[in-house]
This record gives sequence, C-alpha cells and structure tokens, in this order.
Amino acid sequence: MKLTDILATITLASALLPATELHAAPDPRSHPTKESIGDRPATPPADDANTPPSDLAPREEMPKETRSNLQELVDLMVGSFSSEKQHKEDSENFFDIRLHMAPIWKDISSDEKGYWLYVEQAVAAMPDKPYRQRVYHVTMEYVSDQSGTATPVFKSAVYLLPGTPADVLKFTGAWKDEKKLEGVTPENLILRDGCTVVMSRTGEGKFEGATVGKGCPSERGGAKYATAEVHVNKDGLQTWDRGYNEKDEQVWGAEKGGYRFERVEEK
Repeated sequence: MKLTDILATITLASALLPATELHAAPDPRSHPTKESIGDRPATPPADDANTPPSDLAPREEMPKETRSNLQELVDLMVGSFSSEKQHKEDSENFFDIRLHMAPIWKDISSDEKGYWLYVEQAVAAMPDKPYRQRVYHVTMEYVSDQSGTATPVFKSAVYLLPGTPADVLKFTGAWKDEKKLEGVTPENLILRDGCTVVMSRTGEGKFEGATVGKGCPSERGGAKYATAEVHVNKDGLQTWDRGYNEKDEQVWGAEKGGYRFERVEEK
C-alpha cells in the first residue's frame, strides 16, 4: 500500500471516531526564522497522537521480520545531524542547524511498546540554546486496506517536555547525558495531539511519511494548522514543516523544499 493510501485510510478511520477539541497555540515544529533567532518560542500546546484506526491488528500478531523494521527506523533516526551544507548552498532560505536524537528509557522500550527518543535542535552558533526539545515515541502498527491486506505503518508521536521554556532548557544536552532527564517519565510528557508523523518503509534503509490531514494546530503567522513531511535514510533525513491558514494558503515554512540534515559525528 502506498503512503498516500495509508494516510487516506487513517484519515477516514479518524473521521469515524468521536471528534476531539484541538487547542491551538504557537506552533513549535517549524525551524527558526531570521526574526526569531535568539528568542525561544512560547510554550507550545500538547502535541500529537492520532487515535489508531479500529482496523489495526494486535501488536502480538506482527511477524518478527516486520517488527525488526521498527528497530531499523529507530537506528536511522538516532544520531547527530547538520544542515550546514544546505545552508552554505542557500543561506537565504536555510539556517545552519544541528539536530540530535538519542534513545532514552531503554528499559521500557521494545518492538511491542515502541522506542523513546530525546530530540534537540539548535542553531549551530548557539548549541546551548536549543529552540526545540522534544520526545518522540516511535511505534509500528498495521493498517488494512479495503481488500483486507494489512500493511505495517510506523508512527512518530511528538511529546513536549514538562515545564516552562526556561524549565525545559535544563534538559539541554540530554542527547549525550540521559541523567539530565532524571525525574521525567512518559506520564508527565505532554502529547501534541494531531501532529503524529505516519511513515512507511519504501526500501532497505528508507522511510518516508507525513502528518495526517489538517489535525496539527498552529497559530504562527496566522496559520490554522501545520503539516510535516519526513524522509529518513542511511545518510540522514529531510524534514519539511509548513503552516497554512484557513484558506489552505501557506503562511510559513520553507517554500523551496525541506531542511536536509546530513549525518555527522557527535560533538
């Protein structure tokens, strides 16, 4: 099943579920603007997690060879990445950003329960003042098409760390020192409802995905909702975050393409 078919299936299933209220707030997913460099975004809303469609197969029915693909995806996401090369090619449209993703809470992570990652992004010139600090929960589930064929899909749910922006800064560097997250548990994270990225495996060492529909709220720049597209492979990843108003017109985000993060040595 193609990714577009998977997203359509999930959108349809979600439409059949009871409606939930979306709490709009400043969107934290986007990359910094020239005006915002040096300023930390306002405390964002609870984020993401689309209610799983009713036709998902139980996790215990997943074949072992399929479950191993979840670990493959997590291994590709873990590491340090840089957009320096892209910035040098087009400094008008792309900043030099450093992105770090590291596994946390290994004792409660598994193919069945999913894997937890701490995520940190900062402008290269200010590594000690990240503009984004998140926790991702990466899981795998089945989605069935109209013919009943089950296809594995991978979901990266986005969580906010507890506290004010100033409080969250104390977790800076947790990608290389997990002790900085001492006292933080999955229970006190804040889920960003509607912003889960749904991915499919498109080849060996290749995954791609996007958010579903218009469910990820955003108020930045007059936006009503935000979207995110992600491509992951052995060399790095590409992310493209955009905001749209109620007329579906893009009001923020890169227009030429997503940020291209290349894998680098940890520093």
